Amino acid sequence: MPKSEYGRGFIYNLLLFNAHFYNAKTERIEIYNFVMQMPPEEKEKVLRDNPDMQHNYKWNKEVKFWFDRIVPLCSNDEKRALADEIRAWANGAVDHLEELQIPEQWKNHEIGELTQKMLKKAYVLTLYDEVTKPTFKDFKELKNLTHKIALAIDNALGVETCQAEWT
Repeated sequence: MPKSEYGRGFIYNLLLFNAHFYNAKTERIEIYNFVMQMPPEEKEKVLRDNPDMQHNYKWNKEVKFWFDRIVPLCSNDEKRALADEIRAWANGAVDHLEELQIPEQWKNHEIGELTQKMLKKAYVLTLYDEVTKPTFKDFKELKNLTHKIALAIDNALGVETCQAEWT
């Protein structure tokens, strides 16, 4: 079987791309967003040098570093800093979409349409400019699109599907 740096296929490349939603970088993005959404008094308790037991997570020091050292590099704009994290993640993940090939029978089908939408969204998240600032919502939408494609493939194959509550 021939080799490709990032894989070639449809389902295979979708699986490789989807795996990027379940790595350490993704976990950090989700944690940064979680802390950003906290009320200011809760956030302050989490970012203390010695948080109390109720606010002590395994990731406090890393998140404190991000808020204290990385966010200031982005003009103290947390949303911009998170956008940069999402861009970095996307630039690592989209490699697997380079040789993604939509099967002919699915190009003009829901599967092809969802895949085109996913590709567009994924590549937009990689753009480094002042206009495009990917959000956590964009990140979650991309993940959900990937899951919708998997469900659509199962449905096209005649498999009865049921969307997971926890993904």
